[in-house]
This record gives sequence, C-alpha cells and structure tokens, in this order.
Amino acid sequence: MNTINLGPSIHCPNSFGISSYHLQRMFKKTTGVSPKRYLNQIRIEQAKRLLLKGDKNNTEICLMVGFNDPSHYYSVFRNMTGFSPLAFKHRHS
Repeated sequence: MNTINLGPSIHCPNSFGISSYHLQRMFKKTTGVSPKRYLNQIRIEQAKRLLLKGDKNNTEICLMVGFNDPSHYYSVFRNMTGFSPLAFKHRHS
C-alpha cells in the first residue's frame, strides 16, 4: 500500500514517478503555499474551532490537530494568528 507522509518533509512513493522536491514545487505553484504551510493552516483552523468550542484543553487540541510538540503548536498558532491559543480563545469567545 502506497502512502504519502506529510510530516516534516513530504515522502513521495516512487509510484508517482516524480521526486518529492518536484511534487512540493508543483503543490506550491498550484496553491500558492508550501505543503507544510498548507497543512499547518488546516491544523490551526481546526485548533481555532476546537478552542472556541471550549471543551478541550490546549494540550489535547495540540495532539488532536496533529502536532506532537505543544511548544511547536503554540509557535505555529501565534505565527499564523498573531495570538497565543489562550489569547485567541479569550478574544473570540
């Protein structure tokens, strides 16, 4: 079974017939953002919804949306929204 891993770098199985570098370039040309940024945008949008829902803590949300490290989650969240997760929740609740 062939899989695509969108972790720290994209792993592209040989069955696609292109290198992971070329796939990343095609993705960015099509979407305007790198695969990593796109994935982080999706994760942060999910995190924002979960924060506003209010029934999970930050660590649970971090893990639920696919981040393995809470400090990385906080850093990406702040970079993309301009707020820490807690500040975002207080501002938008």
